[in-house]
Amino acid sequence: MVIIGASSCTVPACKNFEQLIAPLCGICFGIALVDTALLPTLAFLVDVRYVSVYGSVYAIADISYCVAYALGPIAAGQIVHNLGFAQLNLGMGLANVLYAPALLLLRNVCQMKPSFSERNILLEDGHKGLYDTITMEERKGRSQGCSSAGNGKPGDESGMDAFGEVRSHSEEYESDYN
Repeated sequence: MVIIGASSCTVPACKNFEQLIAPLCGICFGIALVDTALLPTLAFLVDVRYVSVYGSVYAIADISYCVAYALGPIAAGQIVHNLGFAQLNLGMGLANVLYAPALLLLRNVCQMKPSFSERNILLEDGHKGLYDTITMEERKGRSQGCSSAGNGKPGDESGMDAFGEVRSHSEEYESDYN
């Protein structure tokens, strides 16, 4: 941001094309640095602080670019008409240089602790309650073997399945032929 600001401030002082090359290269280089780091930084912030849904982050960044390209020339044209080209460049350069210290807040973003959303807590706790009960009953059923009906389902010949539910004769009959 400092490179962009310093280069923007030197553009009005240029008197010929050769002098203009260095400030424009500085502006382009600074914009490339910012754009290259912007989307990965936003994605990392979403990973650390929120649920990892990148589509909305990239959509917000894309919309901000579109708004800047649409409204930037309109606002800049009005400023150039009212104040002049030199004041526009000096104002933008000053805004970039003054905004650069705010970016120092992002330098420790790698040390941020992740927030615990409801989704993360549910995924980390493991299985509890009914699921464990069903899993335990399935294991008991497997250890007892399959029924002699030949349907491959755990249970015994009395028509009971592994969950202690009574199967009807029609259910056993249908499962033999499916």
